Parts: sequence; C-alpha cells; structure tokens
Amino acid sequence: MKPPATIRELADELCAGVETPHVVRLDVGGCRIDLATNEPMLARKLERYFREVLTSDSSTPDFAIAAIQAPAPDLDAKWNMKPPEAGKTKIKEEWVDLPDGRVVRKRLTGMVFAFGADMHVACGPCVENDNQIVNFANNRYMQWRLAQGWILAHAGAVARDGRCLALAGRSGSGKSTAALEMLAAGLDFVSNDRLLLKARNGSVDVRGIPKHPRVNPGTILHNSLLDGLIPPKERARLQEMDPQELRALEQKYDVIVPEVVGPGRFLMAAELEALVVFNWTGRGPAVARPVRLRERPELLESIKKSPGLFYEPDAPDAAVDLSDERYLEVLATSRVVEITGTQDFQAAARFCMDELSASAVRVG
Repeated sequence: MKPPATIRELADELCAGVETPHVVRLDVGGCRIDLATNEPMLARKLERYFREVLTSDSSTPDFAIAAIQAPAPDLDAKWNMKPPEAGKTKIKEEWVDLPDGRVVRKRLTGMVFAFGADMHVACGPCVENDNQIVNFANNRYMQWRLAQGWILAHAGAVARDGRCLALAGRSGSGKSTAALEMLAAGLDFVSNDRLLLKARNGSVDVRGIPKHPRVNPGTILHNSLLDGLIPPKERARLQEMDPQELRALEQKYDVIVPEVVGPGRFLMAAELEALVVFNWTGRGPAVARPVRLRERPELLESIKKSPGLFYEPDAPDAAVDLSDERYLEVLATSRVVEITGTQDFQAAARFCMDELSASAVRVG
C-alpha cells in the first residue's frame, strides 16, 4: 500500500468496499462511541466485553470507530519506533504523524489504527486481537475526558458505598491482583490500571475506564473467585510449574467483572477516599504508612500516566499537563498511603480494606 498522505485518504482506502453493518453502541460516562464492523464475531466479543456500558441510543456519537476485519495492511510509511517499556526489550508499536492525525501499527499483530479528522479506523486481524479494539475505544474516551481538564493516573480503583480507593503503582506492582482480592471480599470495581481524576469542591471525582482486569495465570491460581477461567487440565499443568517460570509467562486472561461477581458492581464513577501507592522495596514485611505527597514527590512517577501514542496530538484542547504540580494540585486534599516491604498482595488487600473501614469511621 502506498504511503498515506492524510488520515482521511488512508481511512477511505482501508474502508473501501467494506460494509460495516454490525454496530456496538456504547455510552461511557456520557461519551457516546459507536463501534461498527464487518465481522459479526467481533461485534459479539465487544458486546460481551462492554456489556456494562452498552446503549440503544442511536444518536450521533462522539466517536464513530470502524473496525475492519482484514489481512494486516502492508502499509508503506516512515515509521517512528516506540521504545519498549521499562524492563522489556520488544518494540511493540510504531507510528507516523500525518497532517490531520496519526497512524499506529502494532508490530506483533500487524493491526493498523488511523485516527484524526473525525476518522477512527482499525484494520487487520481484529477478531484475534479484540483487546486492541477495546483499548482503541477506551483511548477515545480518555481523549474526551482529558479535553475536559481531567488528569490520567496509572491506577486501578475499587469502592465501597461509592467511596473509592485508588491503587497506584508501576506495572507489575500487583494493582489488579489486589483489586481482585477485594472484589472477592465484596467491594465494587471502578477501573483497572487507568483512572481519571478531577478536583471539585475540596474532593476528587473519579472516573474509571471500561477495561476489565487482565491477569496472569499465577493470579488466577491463587484467587477462588477466578476458578472457572482456566480449564482443569491447563490449571493442573500450571500448578506444576516453578513459581518463577509461572511469573515469567506472557499469557494473560481477561477477568470479565460481571461474569465473576455479578451485574451492578462495575461502577466507573465514585469519589476518591484515599490513594494507595504500591511501592514494594523487597525488604521486610509489607507495611502501610500515610505519607504527604508533596514531601515524597518521587512517588508521582508511579501515579502519573501519559495518554500515549493513541492520544490525538492535534485535536482541539489536546494539550495535556503532565507536570508534577498539576497532579499535586488535583490530589492536594487526598489521603495518600504508601505500601512498602516484600511483595504481598494479600497483605496489600487487607491494608486497603482497613483503609476504607477507617475512612468510614473518620467521615462518621
């Protein structure tokens, strides 16, 4: 395929002659997103994944996404390489900016995403990579919120009676594992790994992302809530593996929250009660201590989150303030707790549950 000159030209070429009659309509916190595809199996997968935010509203959406099931496009472009994440070696994404938007290609799957000029297109083996379509839609929602002055945190969240506990930390720190421990104990789910925050009248409003926990086999084996996610034969094989080998597996499973805890427990909106930072040191028992964020600014590196490659750089109101001061300003009135010591997800979950219980006493 020839090098694209504009997003509109590329979108027209990728969609040429393709009918997309299967439409999945979403209402994500007031943001309307339509996902239209030529592949009914993809539509069914997306309906299952997004079941908590499905809508019958057929009005003009804020974002109309076309997901085209097709062979991976052979797109000729001068790609920029995205450096691998800390601790990893594979380059997974590359991109090129055009006058009216951006094109991102997933190197491992060949999926191509074009967005800008009110065009939003994903093309390639979508059915096999439906999680990438989910992420594309969620990134459009995050763009919508960031344009309204919200900030993005590298955090998940759980809640009790609408009071939210944000769980921040670097990748691999156990946010999802601890959150699932707390779901099993009866808390509600708010978000996984990405959280939107905005200060309002001395408190902080929280908005989650419709993204379910995506966990490794070790997490599943140690949580009775997740017993049905791995077939018995595969479970037996995994249980025989060395713990280090098990942790190193690059094999993830989606935990569809309503399917494991029932409907009505994926809230996506709450008020922040406290922010817990997982900052494992690898020494001594797990300990939780309150901290003042202004006195520990290094913790912000575990809290801040850039919107990444899928943020449209030239969209209206596209400027995103990632400064330490902006995050400190939003979180100025929030209680912050740091968990240190040797990694212990069960202990972390207990600390978090205790924090919510203590906050109820403080408020009462």
